Amino acid sequence: MSRDSGIKVFIGSSIVEFESERQSVYNFINRLGTRISDYLGIKVFICENADGAMAITRTQDEYNEKVKNSQITLFLVGSRIGDYTLEELNVAYDAYKKNGEPRIYVFIKSMEGERPTVDKLKEWLEERQLPYGTFTNLDTIKFQIFLDILCRTQGVQAEVRGGKCVINGKNFSEIKLNNVAEFALSGALEEGGDPNHIFRTCRVVSQIYSQGVTAQNAEEFCKSHSTSVAECLKIPYDEQNLAVAQTYFNEFIVQN
Repeated sequence: MSRDSGIKVFIGSSIVEFESERQSVYNFINRLGTRISDYLGIKVFICENADGAMAITRTQDEYNEKVKNSQITLFLVGSRIGDYTLEELNVAYDAYKKNGEPRIYVFIKSMEGERPTVDKLKEWLEERQLPYGTFTNLDTIKFQIFLDILCRTQGVQAEVRGGKCVINGKNFSEIKLNNVAEFALSGALEEGGDPNHIFRTCRVVSQIYSQGVTAQNAEEFCKSHSTSVAECLKIPYDEQNLAVAQTYFNEFIVQN
């Protein structure tokens, strides 16, 4: 099988606040990359693996180049958003407007208390019609990246079996689905329902999410692109899929 040219992933966050989380997501993507290395190459960048000179001087221009040259950018936000992370997000958005990439994923950690800089970030995202998600567990973020990368990879068969993600017939235990809201809240799974219906629908939603569609216009997008999205993912489009996708947007892609 031929190997694609590969993709680059940039992970941005507050250096101190999300050090362990950033490393966890980094390790996850590398392990996924190892599993599908015959089909797609993946390179991940976080500040910890910058070269020595870059780490000492922290030349932001060099970090920004990493952002511009990525296909996926992931930003983790907690109690505040720092100036460096905000600059990287602006660079990603400018590159996206110009080149159609990188895809921009922003996940804001659910927590109590006032967060003025985070509130301003939400306004900034909404003004640019960039969706964002919330998370309490990293498995939510890992699942979204898992979906994105699989949607880019030809020749890989993925499904949910026994409450686990399966790649080409082998368990991929790096994601605990009971921590992912779409699966943890689904009583249908406990009653013998089809977990792959949820999985397939999440893949559709992943395609929609990555193209900058918000909760407000998700239904219109589904209807106008249903055939192409369904054909791409080889699943039938129906009203039930649309309803599940709409519920997903309403509950998990926060816009107001």
